Amino acid sequence: MTKLYILLLSSLLLSGCSARTYATRDVNQPVLATHRTVAILPFEVELDRLRTQDIVYHGTSDPTPEQRAQRQQQWTEGQRQAREALAYELQRCLHNQVQTMRGQGSRPVTFQPVRETNQRLRAAGITYNTLFEHSIAELQQVLGVDAVLSGAAMLYQPMPNGVAVATHLLSNTPLLLGGPLTGNVTTANLTVHDCRSGELVWRFNYERTGSTTIPTAEALVKQLLRPAAKTFPYRP
Repeated sequence: MTKLYILLLSSLLLSGCSARTYATRDVNQPVLATHRTVAILPFEVELDRLRTQDIVYHGTSDPTPEQRAQRQQQWTEGQRQAREALAYELQRCLHNQVQTMRGQGSRPVTFQPVRETNQRLRAAGITYNTLFEHSIAELQQVLGVDAVLSGAAMLYQPMPNGVAVATHLLSNTPLLLGGPLTGNVTTANLTVHDCRSGELVWRFNYERTGSTTIPTAEALVKQLLRPAAKTFPYRP
């Protein structure tokens, strides 16, 4: 039976006025009950983030087209590296956290160690860049599990954390009141796919807007799993 649980919460945070939206969908409990082994994949990450080190100060002369192209290339490569590093850090943090979860009506499963998951992927020639091109059936052949727990995260940060806070203070805008400068957006989801059918059997959505800071990987995973615990289908 398909069930839909929607919980809307908004809270004032010390880092700014931050609205949070949670939605959990329990799609197929009978299929979830058959799972005994689960692999956790690196997250699919979209990163639109300006860091302090990305800000370049020019002198009296404008940069040449070659210098602009070089800086753009460096920024793009930096974003790619940061995105991939965050993907694996989120995977590791999620594995650590689910080991301690006790979801309502959850069933015991074995979570494949992250190192083993990533070694199996590499041995099959699956890199982070090609991971999301593969079907669940293909991943099952490589990982040898009943289900795949995966996540996606989109982090939008138009202003570095420190700069955002400083701008608030300089503009006399109280941090607790938020305002137009708190433009950070964090959107994430967790999904479980059954490896036999490829079917989506559980999904949890999370969105946080209006904060002056972007959460760390560990903080984001904790923010995801705290409200998801009641419907999380597994326990170790």
